[in-house]
Amino acid sequence: MRRLLTHLGISLLGLPALADAQDGTPKANVLILMADDLGVDYIGAYKEGSNPAPTPNIDALAKRGVLFRNAWANPLCSPTRACILTGRYGFRTSVGTIITSRRSQRSGGLRADELPLPELLDRGKSGYAHALIGKWHLGGSNRAPNEVGWSHFAGMLPGTLRPPNTYSSWPRTVDGETERSSAYTTTQFVDDALAWIRRSSAQGKPWLCFVNFNAPHSPLHVPPKDLHTVTIEGPVSRRNRVAYYRAMVQAMDQEIGRLLAQLGDDLRHTNVIFLGDNGTPGQIAQEPFAGAQAKGSVYEGGVNVPLIVAGPAVAKPDRESKALVGAVDLYATVAELCGVDIAKSVPADHHIDGVSFIPHLRTPGHAPVRSMVFTELFQGDRPNEIGRAAIRDSRYKVIRRYRRSLTPKDRFFDLEQDPFERRDLARRDKTDEQAASFRALQAELDRLRK
Repeated sequence: MRRLLTHLGISLLGLPALADAQDGTPKANVLILMADDLGVDYIGAYKEGSNPAPTPNIDALAKRGVLFRNAWANPLCSPTRACILTGRYGFRTSVGTIITSRRSQRSGGLRADELPLPELLDRGKSGYAHALIGKWHLGGSNRAPNEVGWSHFAGMLPGTLRPPNTYSSWPRTVDGETERSSAYTTTQFVDDALAWIRRSSAQGKPWLCFVNFNAPHSPLHVPPKDLHTVTIEGPVSRRNRVAYYRAMVQAMDQEIGRLLAQLGDDLRHTNVIFLGDNGTPGQIAQEPFAGAQAKGSVYEGGVNVPLIVAGPAVAKPDRESKALVGAVDLYATVAELCGVDIAKSVPADHHIDGVSFIPHLRTPGHAPVRSMVFTELFQGDRPNEIGRAAIRDSRYKVIRRYRRSLTPKDRFFDLEQDPFERRDLARRDKTDEQAASFRALQAELDRLRK
């Protein structure tokens, strides 16, 4: 039986960060860990939720790295994943909602004219081996992970585990071949990641491993008893669903601890990025977050996600950053970590929206690399007809609602005075500073969506 790894995870994660290698030593590896449907309210290190899950290994990662307070993703799964893999906003890729959603007019996943992250690494002659492990949710077999450049894929193509699929009975696909698995998905994904990493390390190659957990996304369930300590009584109900969710988060945290522990000395040479793909579901969201402003919305509860980075690229760890960062920025950031020059590797007519946030890793208090951050949710392939978009600067935020032929409706919030967006200032008297920010944010929305 696997032991809980709380103390082991913390001790191993206390390894000091290393400077970038300049003396012929191996390039640093990159490990991306993405949780599914997990907001900042359930991560202990963020101290924002009223009852976070036990997350000692993620918290320990923050202690040896940088915790970003103002990281934004998209309100739903598929758009965030598309942004990460392309470095482009959804209105460019046409992935604006869940790809399997009946409301979406596009179900083919990433288009063939995109330049996904693994292809960028190959085009830029990075020398990195790369693999995607876990959940895909960006299209079926016609645009499966191997088809968009990942040299290895082991995981599940479906976006959600709907009946008859469960966390312990699901279709596991490995490089195009699918068989039914009875292994607990969270555990299997870590096993698959470790197996591939060991093979890549044995070949002497630096590697990028992107592990997409499907936890703690529904269906709510009781994880294996050796992976959690949460007391759960009775079947899932409104009364105990938070307990189920906390247990699923803890189980993921424990498997993250096992993954990092079993990297051994490789951990010293690995940049680890942990993030969520969108906020916590409304029925699970905790105070002070409102259920109606959680996953699926462009309010903070739907798009402000955990983002923690640790490893050799981080100088002076155990700190927080209030810098504005978007999930779309991982594309440029990972490219830079892997030594790829985007300007030389991406065609001039292929617009990249993301920017590297490595300056915030290397220099505490670095000047902002972006002054605004943007997110969106829309149906079909006409973003300006129906959907929502949001944009913010260091203090203020605009939410815009698109309603087909009607004039878009804007809301305006002061996140410094009103971090949970209870008071719309759009039609109230404003100070000169507020009015100037309102106009600037509206103008940027107009520019992006023109």
